[in-house]
Amino acid sequence: MAGSKTHMIQNPREEVISPDLTRIGQLAAREQQNADMARAVRADFYQPHLTAPVIDDFGSSDRGAAAGPIAAALSPPSLDAIAGSFNMQLGAGEVEVLDPTNPGGTDVSPWSVARWVAQTITWPLLANPDATNPKIATIIATPADVQNDQQSRNILLNPSTRQMQPQNVYKTSDPAATISVIAGSATNPAFPATLPAGAVALFDLLMPPGATQSSQFLITRRCWRNIEFPGTSQHGILKGCVPTWAYANESTGATAQLITGATVHRPIIDGELLTFAAFGYLTAVADTANPPGTAPAGNDLPTYLYLCGGRNWPCCTFAFGGAAASPVLLIESTTPPDCMGYPSAPLGYGGQTIGQNAALFIGNGFRIAGTTLSKSLFYDGDFVRPQASTVTLCGFHVGAGDHFTTGSTTPVSLAMAGIPANTTVLELQAMIDGTATTYPQILSVLNGIGGGPAIYATIPAANGAATVASVQSAAARIARPGSDTIQYTAYDNTAPSSATIDIRPAAYNMNIPRIAR
Repeated sequence: MAGSKTHMIQNPREEVISPDLTRIGQLAAREQQNADMARAVRADFYQPHLTAPVIDDFGSSDRGAAAGPIAAALSPPSLDAIAGSFNMQLGAGEVEVLDPTNPGGTDVSPWSVARWVAQTITWPLLANPDATNPKIATIIATPADVQNDQQSRNILLNPSTRQMQPQNVYKTSDPAATISVIAGSATNPAFPATLPAGAVALFDLLMPPGATQSSQFLITRRCWRNIEFPGTSQHGILKGCVPTWAYANESTGATAQLITGATVHRPIIDGELLTFAAFGYLTAVADTANPPGTAPAGNDLPTYLYLCGGRNWPCCTFAFGGAAASPVLLIESTTPPDCMGYPSAPLGYGGQTIGQNAALFIGNGFRIAGTTLSKSLFYDGDFVRPQASTVTLCGFHVGAGDHFTTGSTTPVSLAMAGIPANTTVLELQAMIDGTATTYPQILSVLNGIGGGPAIYATIPAANGAATVASVQSAAARIARPGSDTIQYTAYDNTAPSSATIDIRPAAYNMNIPRIAR
């Protein structure tokens, strides 16, 4: 049949021999497993690790590395502690893994299937917890085959005499798996340096020092459910993953946390869907490659938050207030994201380099001007709104007695330092401080050159006399012109020499890679 998948062909008068039947099964298995592999290969071949990332849908350059296939669970297993021992109960499961030990050949897929039934994992002595340091053990599955379905068949013993004899033979070959535990090291703690060839990691277990039974182990999944194509090409937030910076006095700063509570979070990191939830939180740690330091005295310092983990950088950390382990790490960096939500340079943590395709941008943060403290923030969709600063007004300041003349059309350059590099739209506000008692009103208008939006702020009169107060305008949303300098015309109306005008950013868009809301 024209256009059909690979299959055996036979002449109608041809004698069928047993190798032909074997090959029929091999070809059918190869087509199915290669179809599974196609679903687990990235579609767009985006290359975040290059100095100048490119999207290459057709060229051959570096395609293999960019499209790297994903070992994935077709049926993710469960894992439960067995009270009073270090043993674990593993549920039934099935995974596919690209197997370098596979002999290959024209009839065989390079992918192998590992399938197992529910079983008890007898904990090896070398993997026991350490008395003084945390330790990570990894449960792995190595593909195998098992013969089943034994039946009686007449077997040709002597081709010359045509002698036949009934024998019990296996009629089915099923995928199987050898389940084992890699002990890991009690240093840092560290993951096992390498896995056996062809094996796939199923779970990491973070064992607290001095743990006495497996119910004290903190479990994270390593092999996640296979995502249907084209999900394997995605990099972004599917659900949740909104950080919070609790309101705090700026003299103490706020702590960046990824609130989980009863919320399920689902990031897709380089095509691999990670799911986690717990009654606690993830707290941000500093990127060691480009850490946030002290913000300049004149403006807040923008930072960038990344979730790091997945197949490109396995992560198993104490998190959620110590109540559970996390498959991701929340890192704060001064490295901005690129257009796809990957960091524009590798990150660092614990002496390790975190590759760009192991990190997902989830939001902006800010260090308070002149300090190392974090600013409280409110996330409003794709916008972030920093807490009003009590330290400095990070924007443009018009001092007392230095106002623009009414109706002036002379462009004024506003140096808005501290705008995040990934921001393309921001909201500006004007603040007027009035102390005079004889003027009826102050009106400040900030017009974007070329017909941009306007910002108004007024101090109304009260019984014929001005109210001594500070008035904040409504926010006007503008497009960032590509730099931290914005040109506008501005003027005030009947502004006394005692009044001051400040123009500052009130919100920034973040360009978060969201796959769904």
